[in-house]
Amino acid sequence: MIGTSDGGFALIGTYQEPAVSSSDYSVVVKFNADGNQAWYKEILIQTGPVPSRPAQIIETGDGGYLVTIDTNMPKIVSGVGVVKLNAGGNIAFSRYYDLPGSNPLAMASIHGVVEMSPGFALIGSYLPNYATNRTFEEGAIFQLITNNGDLYKTKTFYPADQRFTDVRYDPLANALLLKTTKSGSGNQSVIKSDLDGNILFRYDLTESEESSLTTAKINLAPFSHDGFIITDSKNGVDFRLTHLNQNGAVVTSQTFGGSGRELLYDTRVLRDSKILLTGLTNSRDGDLANRMPSPFNERVWMLTLNFPSFSTPTTPPPPPTPTPSGFALTTPTYDCNTGQLVLNTSGGNGSTIEYRIIGNRDWSTSNVFSIPAHQRQGTTFTLDARQSGQVMSIGFTSACGTTPPPTTAPPTNPPPTTGPPFVVQSATFDCNTGILTPVYRNETGLSIEFQVAGIRGWGPSSAFVVPTWQRNGTTFELVARLSNGHVSSIQFTTNCPNARLASTESTAQLDALVLPNPVSGNELVVEVTGANGQPVDFALSDMSGKVLTIQRAEAISDRHRQTLPAGNLIEGVYLLRVSTGTQSKTVKVLKR
Repeated sequence: MIGTSDGGFALIGTYQEPAVSSSDYSVVVKFNADGNQAWYKEILIQTGPVPSRPAQIIETGDGGYLVTIDTNMPKIVSGVGVVKLNAGGNIAFSRYYDLPGSNPLAMASIHGVVEMSPGFALIGSYLPNYATNRTFEEGAIFQLITNNGDLYKTKTFYPADQRFTDVRYDPLANALLLKTTKSGSGNQSVIKSDLDGNILFRYDLTESEESSLTTAKINLAPFSHDGFIITDSKNGVDFRLTHLNQNGAVVTSQTFGGSGRELLYDTRVLRDSKILLTGLTNSRDGDLANRMPSPFNERVWMLTLNFPSFSTPTTPPPPPTPTPSGFALTTPTYDCNTGQLVLNTSGGNGSTIEYRIIGNRDWSTSNVFSIPAHQRQGTTFTLDARQSGQVMSIGFTSACGTTPPPTTAPPTNPPPTTGPPFVVQSATFDCNTGILTPVYRNETGLSIEFQVAGIRGWGPSSAFVVPTWQRNGTTFELVARLSNGHVSSIQFTTNCPNARLASTESTAQLDALVLPNPVSGNELVVEVTGANGQPVDFALSDMSGKVLTIQRAEAISDRHRQTLPAGNLIEGVYLLRVSTGTQSKTVKVLKR
């Protein structure tokens, strides 16, 4: 399952025809932000239905999806299936790629896929000798395909007895960063390879066969020319953070931990040259002193570090409060046709000023307000400005004379003009769907990604879905970033006075039900009621209190369903704790 840029999510799974018990068919199901099914698609490989299981799904920059499929067809050379879907679930192309020179039942598996510029890279493993002597020596493989699905490169690495398990694309060097895992020991390395399969460097994360529990993640540095960030955790004791330059040499390496056991959960590179790490710990000392309590013995921690020093950011002492000096609100600037109202001030002490119009928007540093069409004539507002705790207010009555304001059409992309080669100019917003899209100019030829704080982090899609309760009077910052790190942004305030506002309070009783229980497959599905519009935390632990999985999701319907991994659970009884900010529910889960 993946989250999608429109606020919904997409699932991949299998479907089995009752009359053909040995055949599984891959399916993709897309859900909207409200949890309703948008479309359902059965995956059919180019030669027709084949026994298959979906391996990976990613959202592509054009708003569609790429699905990779592991196939194992008796008496046919095994390979890789790939299907490209557009945003509406229609198939753009469907391909099946053989492994060159491999034997029947080579048993290829895809472990990762990444979008390049242009095309896609597929990485995984295969068993080249399985058909002849049933040996399980693994070989690593990557395949490159175009945006139209044409295969133009296959590179196998054998007999290395390893498999590729993670991949990143470095647009600066037009190269792939590949994580390899050695069969048996689990030792891992990072390889940088060009698109012809030539290895540019190899960096080993472990030094001994004892590090069998090592898990690693690869991230591009805040600016790709700074190299790469590797995080790995040895035997669940401590975790290590390593900065490599473009040539694979270590710039900085630091180990974090305490007297107990540390588990690294995720690593994110932030756009302000900082690194955010999250995980679990049962230490009471060491580097993770600032940690959030969890319901069980272990504790969830979050650590923010500066890049490239890996030092902890220090918070400067707050400046002394300036003394107000002649601070006042003056006559505002009002445009009846557009409804734009700009609050003006005079005097003050030079510190930050916040503005508010009750019934329109709460406190914000933006002094620009949007008056709805039905309030642009003869409506009285109270305008507030606040600086250093001092609040000034004046009254204002909208007036448009005798000419009613015209109906304005949604803004469109402006015609090309002279100006900066990369800039965010404006935004379009649909009150009905909540889709917010920045209007920008990019004449640099570099790839671009977008972010709106509070809605979605960095991603290639420029479409954002604003929740219903934020579609009137909420100000967002739309930020675009080029692959070289250059950033442009604007502020946009939603203006949909008829949008249905969600209740800020929930009086419903929280409840959770595992479907089904006992659990026998690789996934655990829990249905939560009584949490609509609230963030919900999920914590799965064993009977000793050891936390195995933690997830957080926003409940966007009265019946929210969450999927947790269960493939690594052994038979037994587990505890699933579901909690909101005010309520909690613990359910016993039986795994068979």
